[in-house]
Amino acid sequence: MEKEAEANRIDKHHRRFIYLIEQLKMIPINSGNKQELMSFLYKLSYYAENSFQDEEIILNRHKCPNYANHRAEHKKFIQNMNQIQQLFIENSESILPDLLLLLDDWYENHILRLDNQEKHFYETA
Repeated sequence: MEKEAEANRIDKHHRRFIYLIEQLKMIPINSGNKQELMSFLYKLSYYAENSFQDEEIILNRHKCPNYANHRAEHKKFIQNMNQIQQLFIENSESILPDLLLLLDDWYENHILRLDNQEKHFYETA
């Protein structure tokens, strides 16, 4: 039952991430939405840090052999988010393409590829 609960928790994080991407795509690109974009960036950063921590605990508990690489990818994502936040402070209108590219890449290459490859460690361990 614990393994099923952990798998469900990680799946819930992934569904939330997809929801956040969809929310971002609905924010219009203009200089009048700076507060809305800043709020979104903080929400996304908070989500990422908490869900990554939860996922890392689960992967570490089940002795995933790729744990260090997985954790390094999480850290890189957070660093990229921090850079985008800094760019936003400097020029809010130009970050949306970079942010969408980062999120789409994360979904395709981390969630669909790496997370799915490692799912069996916490589903069957």
